[in-house]
Amino acid sequence: MRNENERGREQAASFASRIGELRRGRNEDPIPTPSSHLVFVQVASGYELVERDGPPPPRHNPLELPGLSDRTLAVAGSRPSPFPGDARPCVVVQPA
Repeated sequence: MRNENERGREQAASFASRIGELRRGRNEDPIPTPSSHLVFVQVASGYELVERDGPPPPRHNPLELPGLSDRTLAVAGSRPSPFPGDARPCVVVQPA
C-alpha cells in the first residue's frame, strides 16, 4: 500500500511539473494579431456579416457601418466565425 501511495505522489508531481512547463511555454509564445475579422450585425432583413481588415475592436467600442446602419453601433461581444475552418474572430454589434 505504501509503495502505491508513493508511486501516486510521484505521478502527481510529474503531472504538475509538466502542466507548469506547458503553462510557461504558452505564456512565452506571442499571441498572433489577426489580420482581419468579421462583424455580425442585425439589419432590417435579418443579419449581415461584414469582413474588415485589422484586429477586432474591443467590447463596447463604437463602430459605424455606413450602408448597413445609419446608427452608431457598439461591440457587444465576440464569437467564433460562423464559417467552418475560419479562424478569424467575429464581433457581434448592437445599437449603441
